[in-house]
Amino acid sequence: MVEWRVLRTPWDLDACQELELSSSSRPRLLVSTSVRSVTVEGAGTDLCALGQSELEGRTWSAFELAAPGRNSGGDEAVRLQLGESREFLNFRLFDGPGLHHLDPDLLPAEHIGRRAYEFLGRHTDLVYGALDEGPRVLGGCASLELGEFLDGWRRFHEGTEPRMALIVRLAIEMGRTVREIGERPRHVLRRRRSMERVSSVRQIDPAGVRWLVRQPGSNLAERAGPRQRVLAVIREETVDTLENRVMRDLFDRSKSECRRWLGENSDFEESKRYAEVARFSSVVRRLRRVGPLSAVKPVQGQVEPNYVLQHDDRYSQIWPWYLKLRRRQQEEDRMWRWGHRSFAEATRLSIAWALDELEHEAVLPSGVGYERRLLLRSEQRYGAFVDPRSELSGWLIRSPRGMRALSMSSGPQLKSLEHYLGFGSRLHQVIPDAVIASHSPFSSEATPTLVAVWARMRMTGDMPMDEICTGLARATATVRGAARVHVVLVEPALDEANNAKLVEERSYPVSKGPSVSVSVISTPLRLDRARDVLIDQMHRAFVDGGVT
Repeated sequence: MVEWRVLRTPWDLDACQELELSSSSRPRLLVSTSVRSVTVEGAGTDLCALGQSELEGRTWSAFELAAPGRNSGGDEAVRLQLGESREFLNFRLFDGPGLHHLDPDLLPAEHIGRRAYEFLGRHTDLVYGALDEGPRVLGGCASLELGEFLDGWRRFHEGTEPRMALIVRLAIEMGRTVREIGERPRHVLRRRRSMERVSSVRQIDPAGVRWLVRQPGSNLAERAGPRQRVLAVIREETVDTLENRVMRDLFDRSKSECRRWLGENSDFEESKRYAEVARFSSVVRRLRRVGPLSAVKPVQGQVEPNYVLQHDDRYSQIWPWYLKLRRRQQEEDRMWRWGHRSFAEATRLSIAWALDELEHEAVLPSGVGYERRLLLRSEQRYGAFVDPRSELSGWLIRSPRGMRALSMSSGPQLKSLEHYLGFGSRLHQVIPDAVIASHSPFSSEATPTLVAVWARMRMTGDMPMDEICTGLARATATVRGAARVHVVLVEPALDEANNAKLVEERSYPVSKGPSVSVSVISTPLRLDRARDVLIDQMHRAFVDGGVT
């Protein structure tokens, strides 16, 4: 029988085998190392593997639990299959403020759940924009120099025009074609059987003949009965075809996408792009409500294109755009389950931006420095686009201790960094979202400086902040070894503040060794606005020597 443990939070080192968990607590599942994969039954998806972790004097395989889905009411039961065996694990997530219980289309614009969904859209647009610019490398990734990506991020948020997105290109390039099809869709003649008056019958098929011979009587008039009706074939014109069902689905998807994009870019109402999307939004809403396709049945399941979608002059132009929009929204729905990992990835990129600014402040001699390659996947995996092979390391800064090299690691890379630096840290066991290490590029040190970062996506204050910080401090003190570690917790702002801010910074005493400093940063779900606060944190930790 497979042994297992469920830890309520990633930094909780106490064995906790409670099956009823809050949906927003980011729990992790520990199972015997013989288990290589854990599958969510029904959804058919695997949990994110976090590598191996030590607890109770033994090694476990660690997996991260995701939100089970969207638009679910009440508590939600989850059934997991452990590896290839027939063993299953059942538990229940509390009905709480997690991402999966929120329908962003039904929420007001100021609701944090709505802003979280908009954040996922912006993050996806940012990555897809970079994918269009970067050359492809092995594995379908785009390879960009980190500085190029950061420049694109600045343009993405600071431009005078609203951001380019898939819905913008669809509105500009296909708006006229969508309107033409919606107003004058393709009709077909469809045959169906119906009881018709004898005088109006035009065609009877074999089924009608069989029906007729079974009726009593010696002639047609007698067999037609008192109402003088027989089973005949009629032809009627209809628009309820596969290609028009695809068009209706395109209207629905475009309507929600336009609403989200227009809401995010309301500051650019005078721009040409905004006008194009607003016009397109008006057209699809009208066609969906009162157009010829308003009564067409919805698309069911996966769509296999017919001859019309592949070769018709009008519909064949729309089909590739429909696939792009559908794939994009399916990606966002999958990211919705792993929203906390998308938030963590955006936080890591913001930290990279902050470290890049610190390196620029150092004014290094010409030719000194490293090239950092950012590898972006064309599809998200567990909410993340950045490939683990990306080289986010080698920032050089000046400090009172001389030249320092900074490296950022997460996931499996963190364990390798700990082994390379050799200072006895086991931070990988409490699974921080990022660890920034400062060390001399010329010599080894006994006490390096580390900043451990956790990014926690939450919809409301579901857990007392002091309890969270105390748990982080205690867990960090247990595994820090000889390193000096400062803890940073990044959370989305629950109000409508426009700027990130440091809301708390204090030292927490622990049972052994010096106290652990914990900083809590509250940021709107625009991680570019967190850059200045993160720069200040990195500067105090690595330049001013603020870590104790």
